[in-house]
Amino acid sequence: MRLVSVALAVIAASVPAIAQPVPCPGGSFQVEGGGGPGRVRPGTSILIQDYKASLGFVCPPRPVLLGISNGTTLVDVTWPSCGRGKFGAVRLRGRMDAACWELTGTTRELASGITRRFRAVRVPRCGNGVRESDEECDDGNTVAGDCCSATCAVESCAAGCNVDSDCPCGSFCARPLGACAGVGVCAQPAKACPPTDAPVCGCNGVTYSSACAAARAGASVAAPGPCG
Repeated sequence: MRLVSVALAVIAASVPAIAQPVPCPGGSFQVEGGGGPGRVRPGTSILIQDYKASLGFVCPPRPVLLGISNGTTLVDVTWPSCGRGKFGAVRLRGRMDAACWELTGTTRELASGITRRFRAVRVPRCGNGVRESDEECDDGNTVAGDCCSATCAVESCAAGCNVDSDCPCGSFCARPLGACAGVGVCAQPAKACPPTDAPVCGCNGVTYSSACAAARAGASVAAPGPCG
């Protein structure tokens, strides 16, 4: 019995831990599409920041629940009062796509039952601490001279590297287009990418839909176009 227990312990220790999915980062989203009955007004902003969400100028910041389902992020927030009481309690329920770029869902006025649908897309903002779109870095500010410039580009003071393990946890060794060897700089993986159809071949031999998608996977780009 003891031998069996020891054997099971050895097997358990040799099985690699499975990474748990992480919800999409917050950010600023803007409602798109046509207006009209049953839809949230185009141009309305949805801001998710520091685990709080606000809806335009109508619903102030309120704690938001973020969860994971089938690889996408679920968003759920209820405001006890919106529009200075004009709309009463409002609940927003939505889902971010796998690329963390699009947020779709509904808002519902709990007293009247009026429900409106919306489709919102992320609005990249340098300095919000989330690497988005074509940003090379985002350290949560727009101050130059701290290795990430005021326009979210990597500065020369960033740590040099030869392999990913040379970089702090969560970063990878990024190199310029076409350079798959030699010294690179430690960079954050991208967190959110627009749905761009501009394939690139990663230095790992994998084809990605865009350079941003490659950076999201922690890969430098070997060449434009699909691999092979």
